Amino acid sequence: MKVRIATGKKQPDKGYANTLIEIIPTGTAPERPLLQIALALDTSGSMAGSRLFFAKIAAENFVRWLTRRDQFALVTYDSDARVEIPLQYLTDKQSVVERLLAIGIGGNTNLSSGYLEAVKQLLPAKLANAISRVILLTDGHANCGITDKAQLAKLAERYHGEGISLSCVGCGTGFDGELLKGMAAAGMGNFHFIERAEEAPEIFFQEFGEVAGLVGQNATCRLQFSQDHWVEEAFAELNPLGENAYSLRIGNMAVERPIPIPMVLRLSPDPQPVQMVLEYFDLAKMDFVREEFQLDIAAALREKDDTVEVEICIGRAQRLLAQARLALEGKNIEKALTHTQAAINLLEEHRPLSPGRIDPELAHLRRFHSYLEQNNKQAAKLMGSRRAMTNVSFKSGIPVVVKSLAPGTAIDLMSIRELQKELQEILESQGQHCLIWDISNASYLDSAGIGFFIQFQRRWYARLCPLLIVAKDGPLRETLRIARVDNFIPIFPSVEEARNWIARQSGS
Repeated sequence: MKVRIATGKKQPDKGYANTLIEIIPTGTAPERPLLQIALALDTSGSMAGSRLFFAKIAAENFVRWLTRRDQFALVTYDSDARVEIPLQYLTDKQSVVERLLAIGIGGNTNLSSGYLEAVKQLLPAKLANAISRVILLTDGHANCGITDKAQLAKLAERYHGEGISLSCVGCGTGFDGELLKGMAAAGMGNFHFIERAEEAPEIFFQEFGEVAGLVGQNATCRLQFSQDHWVEEAFAELNPLGENAYSLRIGNMAVERPIPIPMVLRLSPDPQPVQMVLEYFDLAKMDFVREEFQLDIAAALREKDDTVEVEICIGRAQRLLAQARLALEGKNIEKALTHTQAAINLLEEHRPLSPGRIDPELAHLRRFHSYLEQNNKQAAKLMGSRRAMTNVSFKSGIPVVVKSLAPGTAIDLMSIRELQKELQEILESQGQHCLIWDISNASYLDSAGIGFFIQFQRRWYARLCPLLIVAKDGPLRETLRIARVDNFIPIFPSVEEARNWIARQSGS
């Protein structure tokens, strides 16, 4: 492994220096180990509407990208947890996908029950050279079972100690980010956020791209500062060990994924080197490794590195976001908006230094700020119900456009990009109109296709254009019914019946 230390902005009169210690994993990752994945899918009432659809899209991507040599289990939970698919080798992906599509909404959110049931699937069957991980797909609103965030994080930390890591995927907007981030950090996994259907594939690449490039696991580091400098402010979870000594849990280390440890140090004019010990399980050697480093802070002070300012900025923005979430929990929307806007301003100010690093953080903050400005959850609920149709004007004489799928067309992850392009062209070229989309000839519909319906239903209604679906009675119509698509888009067995319905609504 490589480790470097760099400094950015300095205040010589006070002895402060923005500092970055960066661990850079090196080497060649061994062949990807076997994956043992237990997927815990939230089906509680708070997941109703777009959230469950987004969760299914992400779940399907996880399933389709796993291999036959990987093991997979599916757990759903609302008030209680249920094992839908016990841990097994993934030899029949299609049946797993079909089971996902059939999942509906339940009651409360017993998140702890779902997580623990997923852990139970993995613990007895854990293989020595496998990566065992629970992936929790939820909106993060735990309201029964264990609901305390600290206790849930301790559970994740406990089972990580037994070899089961945890990644969390937040679905929709308004989820409890503090809860999910805390559990993922304690479980040494990743935290992801899905707001739109098309983001789901990227979530998968982030999750398993890391697994494919792993070179070390269960990593920890120890930092020892001399008496002539100390940590004034830290933007990583440094745990004090004693006088000027700190430890940091790192978890997994992947090639080409540097691990930043930003901080503000208070220094003497000629500081001594920082001592660092890095310990991890080397996946190439299949053994624990201990490496020691001396970091020359005095040499680093002679140069200014913009990377330091970027990481310090992101650390401060994340701290402001945490304060905004606390204000939101206390129903202080104005204070939450103030903190979020301050974080946005901070990132925008530093964006020219590294657009690629800052833009993802900035996009997330802007989405959160937009959510706060709406100041209610009714907009999302309205889009998920037939009541949304009352906001669309069915004026007499409104043009009706009929779009029919070619026989054998699949509405899935591979095809939605082209379908999106075709429908967008209709939306842009026709002005206000009513679209009847006849999908009766579709050969296959997966959860990505269902998420695609949600996405375009919103776009059409935003233009005050009604959107109707035609699907003949049969498996396709039943899939739409199970997925509750008819809760927010009217579905008819024929184009003629759809036209008649439009005529009745417009009074013509």
